[in-house]
Amino acid sequence: MSTTPAPAKPIRFDRNLRLLQLLPPLVALLVGVLWLHPAYAQALDWATQAGGTSRDLGYGIAVDGAGNSYVTGHFAGTATFEATTLTSTGGDDVFVAKYDNAGTLVWVAQDGGTGFVIGRSIAVDSAGNSYVAGDFFGTATFGAGESNETTLTSAGADDIFIAKFEQADLYVEKFCYPAGADFFGFYFGEAGELPTTVNAGEQWQCTVVVINEGNGDAYDVRLVDGITPPTGDWNGGVTLETVVANAPPYYQMDNIPTVTCEEDFPYTMSDGPISCEVDTIPAGELVLVTYSFTVSPFYLADFLDFVGDLTLSQAPICNEVSVGLRTAADCDIVTDLADLRVSKIANTDMARPGEPLEYWIVVENWGPSAARGVAVRDVIYDFLDIPPGVDGPTIESVARPAQCGFEPDTDYGFCILGTPLEPMGEFFIGGTWHIKVESPQGAHQETTVTNKVDVFTVSLEITDTPFSGTPDPDISNNSATTVTVVEAMSDLGIEKEDLAEDGSEPSGEDEFRAGTRFRYGIEVTNGGPSIATNVVVQDPVPAGLTVVELGGLSGSQDCDVRESFGNTLVTCNLGTLQVDESRDFYIIVEIDPRLQDGAVLINTACTSSDNFDPDNADDCEEEETNVSVRSRIELEKSVSPADRTVYAGEEINYNLYVYNDGPSAVRDLVIKDDFAADFDDFVDLVSVNVAGGAGTCYFEKFGRRSLICTIGHMDPGEERRIDFVVKTDPSTPDDAVIMNDVYVASAGSPITDEPYDEAEVRVETHAALKATKRSSALRPATGDVFFYTVEVTNIGPSTAYSVTVDDELTGSVLFLYSRGAQCDAVGVDVTCALGAILPGETVAFDIVVQVKDWVRDGHRSDNVAVVKAAPPPHDTEPYLAYSEEIVFRNVHDLRIRKFGKPDGSAAAGEALVYTIIVDNFGPGRAWNVEVSDIIASDGSYTIAAPAELCPGVPAQGDGNTRFTCRIDGDPKQNYLEPGDQWVFNVTVTAKDAQSINNVADVKADGTDLNNDNNSAIVEHGVDAAVNLDVRKAVDHATVDAGGQLAYTIVVTNKGPSVATNVQVRDSLPAWVTLESITTNRGTCTPDDVSCVISTLNVNQSSTIQILVNVDADAPAGAHLDNTVRVASDEY
Repeated sequence: MSTTPAPAKPIRFDRNLRLLQLLPPLVALLVGVLWLHPAYAQALDWATQAGGTSRDLGYGIAVDGAGNSYVTGHFAGTATFEATTLTSTGGDDVFVAKYDNAGTLVWVAQDGGTGFVIGRSIAVDSAGNSYVAGDFFGTATFGAGESNETTLTSAGADDIFIAKFEQADLYVEKFCYPAGADFFGFYFGEAGELPTTVNAGEQWQCTVVVINEGNGDAYDVRLVDGITPPTGDWNGGVTLETVVANAPPYYQMDNIPTVTCEEDFPYTMSDGPISCEVDTIPAGELVLVTYSFTVSPFYLADFLDFVGDLTLSQAPICNEVSVGLRTAADCDIVTDLADLRVSKIANTDMARPGEPLEYWIVVENWGPSAARGVAVRDVIYDFLDIPPGVDGPTIESVARPAQCGFEPDTDYGFCILGTPLEPMGEFFIGGTWHIKVESPQGAHQETTVTNKVDVFTVSLEITDTPFSGTPDPDISNNSATTVTVVEAMSDLGIEKEDLAEDGSEPSGEDEFRAGTRFRYGIEVTNGGPSIATNVVVQDPVPAGLTVVELGGLSGSQDCDVRESFGNTLVTCNLGTLQVDESRDFYIIVEIDPRLQDGAVLINTACTSSDNFDPDNADDCEEEETNVSVRSRIELEKSVSPADRTVYAGEEINYNLYVYNDGPSAVRDLVIKDDFAADFDDFVDLVSVNVAGGAGTCYFEKFGRRSLICTIGHMDPGEERRIDFVVKTDPSTPDDAVIMNDVYVASAGSPITDEPYDEAEVRVETHAALKATKRSSALRPATGDVFFYTVEVTNIGPSTAYSVTVDDELTGSVLFLYSRGAQCDAVGVDVTCALGAILPGETVAFDIVVQVKDWVRDGHRSDNVAVVKAAPPPHDTEPYLAYSEEIVFRNVHDLRIRKFGKPDGSAAAGEALVYTIIVDNFGPGRAWNVEVSDIIASDGSYTIAAPAELCPGVPAQGDGNTRFTCRIDGDPKQNYLEPGDQWVFNVTVTAKDAQSINNVADVKADGTDLNNDNNSAIVEHGVDAAVNLDVRKAVDHATVDAGGQLAYTIVVTNKGPSVATNVQVRDSLPAWVTLESITTNRGTCTPDDVSCVISTLNVNQSSTIQILVNVDADAPAGAHLDNTVRVASDEY
């Protein structure tokens, strides 16, 4: 049977007692009901209930010898048994519940199936095993999840079941011991006995060993454990820390059980239990449950108890555990142990006579237990020479009750704490005890006070009660010592004054000039009451002063001078000073020349000795020294060039020499060089350089132009050289005088004598002009547009005014316009106005021209541009700019054409007329035009050409004939203007057949832009010429249909040439068909009615006969027209 956990002892289903399953008929179990007569009624001991919202019935009950009740029955849905709620698995489930003799549920279990399972009766044997009988329907599972799980199935309707549930037999042991003890070694015999004593404030552990000695597994084992209070006065408590369940080492257990515990411990222990449940303990196996507790540090002594009430030095602590009906207990002894530590702090380690002495004693308890009977003892009287009538030191406890006082015989101060001292960190108090020891008068003479304090626990007899304090495990930290030294006392005083360097009174009251020297006089006096030993004077000479000399001290007394934090520290050892004795010395210093005017030097000298000084007010003397500043500045100015004359636009070099003749340094020194307002706009700074030290300069242009140099600080003997260069404006008027003066100023220090210097420089004007002339084309052609570039540069140094350029052009070009300057032309003379040109400036402009069309090829030309300006004094002569040589090119485009008439060919004896046409397309005039003509033939011919143009042409030509025709043959001209033509004719006549090719080329001086049209050719043939005569005759003018006709054709060559390949073709009319065709020369073809005669000489004839048949169906009246044609290869 499966069980549902409850805080009770488990049971186990026994499969050894098999279920009795009886098939129908169903056997019902009889349940008896006991009715008691009222006369025998007893008083109710307890009553309880279980169930839920559905049907819940109990049928059987049994009671064991211990008074525990066992109940069985069935329920549906959910049923609650105290804190345990069951839920049925099918219809109704059987339940078995055990209650103890007080009516408290120990455990409850259920089994169920698909139908209903009902428990009808239950019995219990002496071993606590229970037996249940009942009936079920369907399937029923008993011991679900257990090793003996059994499922039954009913054979019909309801079946009977009987089940046995075994009682587990548990054995319990308990052991308690201090934390850290080797429990497992003890338990398994590998170590000695367990310790039985634990200190208050430390951890205490208890281990419960539960062994299942029964036959079945133990489920839901419940442990209840409580702490038993000690007897007598018990003041502390126990706090649960941890609970751990495990198997012991070397013990094999497949599954460590799960332990769930609850604890109910108040701070001060009463009888609160620990309740734990272990899920399963297998048969024959064991489980260990260990509790860790912290025993209160106040277990033996409450922190509020008076020390006189503390009589316990130990107390028992016991623990009892119950597992079901089994119990086990253990008791240990609680003792206490406290590690006390003490520290002591003095208000000073160096005291003066009569100065109060104060000490703080701090006692700490580092536990683990509260400390009983804590006491301190302090030694102080032995070291205080307290005169009669003066109260001695006091000792008192702070914030804690204690008994404190002094033992006059031993000079010991003591305090005994009235309550236990808790360990550190307990409560808000913190485990500390503070004690204050105070001596208001201190010691009145030199001495060393060594004060020792001890802490311990005491054994006393207070109000007849024996008492022993808490043991201390470590007494090495139970003592603390302070040392206070009481020193001697001497009242020292010091005086200091300013003197002149020689020791006399200064002329000005405490005022000296920077860069000079003066003397400090120092005197030290010992006013007692003690002799002052190792008297020392320290004088931190302030920054701005340099120690030059120390004097006035004897040889046994010395001084040390060193730098310290920006000052010069003078330390002088004056040795020993008797009471009322004085000693003096002096320090000569030099004032830093760099100090500012009005600076105040504050110097404080202090004295000290090895003794305490009760009045420090006169141990230091402060002296103030006022500083004045005066400087003499030398200033000189020089100019280059030495003659102090420059051209406008040139530079002027100035040199300024500045020297500080002292005695003081000058601050914020400024050098200013002002140019006179007349011509200051005509100068500008080029460069400036400061040599010899720091300095920066700038040129002021607003208002009056000035060079301003900030030199800043300048020490005595220091110099500066300022070289600066200004450039005069090129437009400066002639004979202008540049004047400037230089002076110095200082905002930070006065300057004597007001230094000043000046200079004058005369300015003249001078401008040197240079020019170049270049051509954009060196070989321009006829009609080309090109330009001359003229660049005019002013070499300076002055500005050139009203600059003009005069350029006389060559006649071969035509002025078109200008670019970059205004130019006007009158004929070939071009004048350009450039205005003013600054030094270094270059003005460039172009003169654009075009080559005239009549220019001859190879014509050379150059020209000169004259550059000049308005003539102020000192200017140079006009400048001549020569152009590059230009070689002109004549260019034109001649075209020649040639035509021969008649076109194509001419008959032998016919004249061929060649017309030659030459055109000039420009752009230039074509000079000396010439046509070269070649007549090429394979025969002979005659030539006729104009003699004035083509001299020397032969009248008769044979093969190739070359001749030349020139345009200069025309008396009117030797050139051809652009757009003009030159036309002439040449006639050729040939008698024989031949080919004549006539080629003509044209050329002229210069360059022809298109050579592709400079040649012309005409090809002609002189053909053989024949006059063929053809005649045709018919034998009948009328013919009948179906009859024949005979045609006679006669062909005659009448010349003048032989006819070759003579072809005769006859076109027969309709209604006839060829019968035959014959000839006396050549051959005929009947198919096309044609004949071919290969050669027919001049005046030779050929006859052709044609016979035709007239169609029989030719219509009457039809005309038969017959045409014949003749041709040959000749014209």
